[in-house]
Formats: sequence, structure tokens, C-alpha cells
Amino acid sequence: KAGVALSNDGYIEAARAAATFVMQKMIDADRFFATYREERAHTLAFLDDYAFMANGLLDLYDATHVKRWLESAKRVADWVVERFGSREGGFYFTSRSHETLLLRTMDPTDKAIPSGNGVAIIVLLRLARLERQKGYLRVAEKALDAFGPVMRRFQRGTETLLLASRMLHEQNKERSHSERATFPRGDIQLQVEPIQLSAYLSKRETPPAVGLQCAPRVVIARALRRQAVTGP
Repeated sequence: KAGVALSNDGYIEAARAAATFVMQKMIDADRFFATYREERAHTLAFLDDYAFMANGLLDLYDATHVKRWLESAKRVADWVVERFGSREGGFYFTSRSHETLLLRTMDPTDKAIPSGNGVAIIVLLRLARLERQKGYLRVAEKALDAFGPVMRRFQRGTETLLLASRMLHEQNKERSHSERATFPRGDIQLQVEPIQLSAYLSKRETPPAVGLQCAPRVVIARALRRQAVTGP
């Protein structure tokens, strides 16, 4: 980021060299390690390691536009979802490959460093925008839904999650604008919040017994869709 902001190629090259080292020396097949010493990588990486690395790889892609950094970020992000994801939403600190613990913890709060959960969600949202993949978006939405009560109760301490929530809101707004551009105003419009109905007619006038074609489009606000799924 500093290299882009300051137009300093040396900073960008340092970031590229660091990313290359990690991807070559600290990933063995599909195992990602947290530390490297005396020519050996060891200690399986935790959520924070995966999330921060994926975010850094996306920054490197933004700075260089070299496709392999985007592909590497996707690889690490897919591991996050596969190895740390919870069915209820959010990500555990330890992966499924770590030693069996009495309790797998899931911490959404920021401390000395940003929350691994918050950074992981940001990574998924960035990938969803770059790759236009709804799978990443759905996982990010589910995680933010799971942490909603925590964010409402502790605004200080969940700043990274709040930033991710803002990113999601902006992306949903962009998608809504894009949908409106893709689907022009229909011949018939009816809106009763939170439902919007548009009907597209092949003809506006037709004599008796002569058919016409009608294509309806129904848009239901996100809040109502979620209520319909999770309500009693």
C-alpha cells in the first residue's frame, strides 16, 4: 500500500519478495505454517495468519496487477472457509488440522491487531467484488449475521467487523444499482415496501383474442428475505 501511495517501486518489490518467500517456503503442499527458522517451516498457521496473508496478497495484486497474486489470495481464502469455517457463520481460531482441543474458540474482537474474523470477511468481500463470485459474498454475509449481536453490543472492539459491514453495504448498493441498469423500468410498476413488481409487456395494446407476452420481475428487500428464512 505504501508503494502505491508513494509511487515507490522498492516498497512494492519488498512486498513481492516477502510474499514469494512465504508462498515458497512456508507452504508445503496444502499445509500452511506460521513460523520459519533454520531453513524449516513449522507450527501450523492459525486463522490470523491465513487472513492477514490473503489480505496482503490482494494488496500486492492491487499494486502489481499480476494474476498469480490474485490466484494465491483465492487459494488461501478458500482454505480459510474450508478449514476454519463454522456452520453457524464465522471462523474458528484453529483449523480442523490442529490438535483436538476441549473447545475451539472463535474471537470476533480486535485487540493489539485486527480481528482474524474481521480480516477474513474483508478478504472474502474483496474477492467477491474482484471475481464476481456470490459464494464468497454468501460466506461473508453469514459471518456478519452471526456476529451482529456482538457488533451491536461492543462497537469498540469490533471495528474491523464494522468496516466489513460497511463494505458489504456498499457492495449491495452497487449491485442494486447494477440490477436496475440491467433491468430497465417495466411497462407496469407496482411497489409496496418491501416488495417491488415490474411487468414487461410485448405489446401495450392488442385486439381481443390476440395474445401478448408478459415477463414479471419481483424484487424483495433483503431484510424481509432474511426474516422469512430465520423467522418462526
